[in-house]
Amino acid sequence: MLSFLFSHAFAIKAEKLLTDSYTSNLDMIGLQYKQIWLNSVSLSSQLLKDPHVQDYLYNRKDLEQTISEVKTVLEAVIERNTYFHSIYLYNAENGYLSTYAGYEGKTVSSDANLQDYLSSGSERTTSLDKRKTTFVLPEPDSEITKSEECNILSFVNLSDKTELKNALVVNISESAMRKLVSPKDKDGSQNFYLIDSDLFYLSNPKAEKYAESSINDPLFAEINQQKAFQGSLILKEKDGKKYLAIWKDLKEMRWRMVYMIPYQKVTESIQALQRNLIVFSVLFLFLFLLVLIYRSNRMEKRQILERKLMAFLKGEAKQKSLPFQPIQDVSLVVLRLGNKNEDLDYGDEQYIEARGCKWLYNYLWEPNQRDYLIHLEKSTYCFVTYQKPIELNAKIIDANALLIKKFGFDITSVMLTNQVTLDELPINLQKLRKKLKVLNLRMRGSMLLDCEMTQYEMIGNLPDTTLLKQALQNCDYPQYEKAYETILETLYLQDSYEHFKAMVFTMALLVQKYLSTQLDLLYFGGSVAWFNEVLACEEYSQLNELFLIVGRIVQDKTRFAPKDFQKETVKNIQGFINETLHDKNLTTAMVAEWFNLPVNYVRAQYKQHTGTTIYKTISSARLDTVIRLLEETELGLNTIRKKAGFVNFSYFYAYFKNEKGMSPQQYRSLYKKAKNQ
Repeated sequence: MLSFLFSHAFAIKAEKLLTDSYTSNLDMIGLQYKQIWLNSVSLSSQLLKDPHVQDYLYNRKDLEQTISEVKTVLEAVIERNTYFHSIYLYNAENGYLSTYAGYEGKTVSSDANLQDYLSSGSERTTSLDKRKTTFVLPEPDSEITKSEECNILSFVNLSDKTELKNALVVNISESAMRKLVSPKDKDGSQNFYLIDSDLFYLSNPKAEKYAESSINDPLFAEINQQKAFQGSLILKEKDGKKYLAIWKDLKEMRWRMVYMIPYQKVTESIQALQRNLIVFSVLFLFLFLLVLIYRSNRMEKRQILERKLMAFLKGEAKQKSLPFQPIQDVSLVVLRLGNKNEDLDYGDEQYIEARGCKWLYNYLWEPNQRDYLIHLEKSTYCFVTYQKPIELNAKIIDANALLIKKFGFDITSVMLTNQVTLDELPINLQKLRKKLKVLNLRMRGSMLLDCEMTQYEMIGNLPDTTLLKQALQNCDYPQYEKAYETILETLYLQDSYEHFKAMVFTMALLVQKYLSTQLDLLYFGGSVAWFNEVLACEEYSQLNELFLIVGRIVQDKTRFAPKDFQKETVKNIQGFINETLHDKNLTTAMVAEWFNLPVNYVRAQYKQHTGTTIYKTISSARLDTVIRLLEETELGLNTIRKKAGFVNFSYFYAYFKNEKGMSPQQYRSLYKKAKNQ
C-alpha cells in the first residue's frame, strides 16, 4: 500500500532529479564546446601568422624544406588538441598539405570533398560551417582506402575573396567531440543529440544521421517548437515508448543540446522504491512486533520486581527476592507530587500520576542502573537507586524547577544523605515517610536532607538555578552575573543557615557538572579540590568570592566566543590569506582552524561583513598575484602558478583563460606591447 502511495510523488521527484542532473551535464558540455570554438578561432589565426605556414601558402621558400617545417607545426597542433581531426593547407600552385595524408600534390587530396567545399564557398571570409567528408589516401598500396568522418566544425580562412589561391581548413571531429559529452558514461553518449539553428543534426548517436534534418524525426518535432532556451518534456513514440527529453540552448553558437533519456530510467527507480518499501514495511512490522514483545516482557518483569520490592519494604518478602545486589548499598528518596495551584487533597491524582510521575521517573532514571519509583500511597512515592546521594540531590532540585514550569507540580521530598544496606531500607523508609508528612505541612515544595551524623537538617527551599545552569553551559557572562546576584540576594533575605548550606551544596554540584567539561578546573586544582573548597564555605562573603572566581573564567570564555566576530577579525583573515597564498591547501577550513573558530560560522560571518566568500577572496587574490607576476617578472608559467598557490597547471591555465578571456602568454604579450607603445 505504501509503495503505491509513494510512487506518484517519487516519480515527480525522480524526474526532477534526473532533469537537474542532465541539465548540469549540458551546462558543462556547453562550456567545453564554447572553449573549443574559441581555441579553434585563436589557433587558426595563430597558424595563419606562423612564418612556416605563410611560406607554404605564399611560396616564399623551397617547397621541400617548407613541407618539412609545416608538418612539424601542424602535427604539434594536432597533438595538443585531440579534438582536431585534421588541418589542411591549400596552395593553388603546390596543392594540399595536411596532417591526414601529408603532402598531396597539386591535384590530389585525401579529402574527396574538400576541393568542392572550398570552390563552392560564396563567402571568402572567416566562417564556421559543418560538413561530412570522405577521405581516401592517394597511395594505391595503402591499407586504408576509404574512411568517413563527420566534422562538427570546419573553420576556414580564405586569403582571396574572388579567386581561390590558398586556404587554411581546421576540421573538428564530431566523434572526438562526442567523447567529451560523457567519456565514462556510455549511456550518456548514446542519448546525446546536437542540432543547429537550421534543425540539422550536428551530433547523433547514429553516425549516418549526421547533417540530416531533424524536422522529420517525430521525437524532435515538439522539441524543435520550444522557444524556451532550456527545459524538459515527456515524449511518446507511436509504439508507446516514452522518453524524457532535456534540452538547453548554446546561444553563442545557436545550437540546441538535447538528452533523450528512456523513461524507463525513471520507472526503474519507482519499481526499485516499491520493492524496497515492501521489504522495509515487512521488516519494520517484524521489528515492531519484536520490540512490542520485548517491551511487554520487560514491563511485566519490571512490575514483578517492583511488587517484590514493595513487599520487602512492607516486611512481606525476603531480601533475596529483591532486584538488587546484596553487597551494594542503595540511595533512598521519599517524595510527594502536588498541584502547586491548589491544595493537594483536591488535586487530580490521576492527572499527576499520568503526567508528573511518568516524567519524573524518566528524568531521575539513569541508563544501565536499576532504578525503581514505587507508589506508596496518594501522590507519594519512594525512589530506590544505586545513584549517589550527591548526584540525586542535584537532579531532584532541577526536576522541581522543571515540573513547576511544565505541569504546575511541585516536589516535597526527603532523602538520605548516605547510602544504606538493603536490610536498613524498611526502617529508613518508615522514618522518611513520617518526616515527609511533617515537611509537607510546614513547607510544601521543599527538600530535606536527612543524615544521622549531622546536628542539623538542611531544608532547601532554594532559589531557581535554571539561569545559572544555562549561563555555565553556554559560557554567557551577562546571564551568569545576573543569575548569581539573584541567588545571593534571595539567600540574604532568607537568612537561614540551612538554606545557605543547601545552596552551597547545589552550587558545588552545578559547577562540577558544567565547568568540568566547558572550563578549566585545573585553575582550582581539579574538580575534587573545587568541590571541597565550596563545601567549606561558612559565610556569604566566601560564597560570593567563589562566584566571582567562576565569573572571571566565564567572562574570559565569553570574550573569546565566536559571537565577537569584528571587523578586525576580517582584516586578520585577509592578512592571513595574503601571507599563505602560496599554500595550495589554503581553504576556508584552514582559515577557520587558524583562528580557532567553527568553519560554518567563519563562512557566514565573513560573507556578512564583506559581501563575498573566503573562497572568492582566495581565488581573486591568486589571480591578482598571477597578473602582477606576469607584468613585473619574466618567471615561467609553472613558477608563477606555484607562487600563486594553484594546485596544478591545467586548472591554473583554464581558470586564468576563463577569467581574462586569453591565455597567460597572450596577456603578457599584450601587456608588453601596450607598455612599449
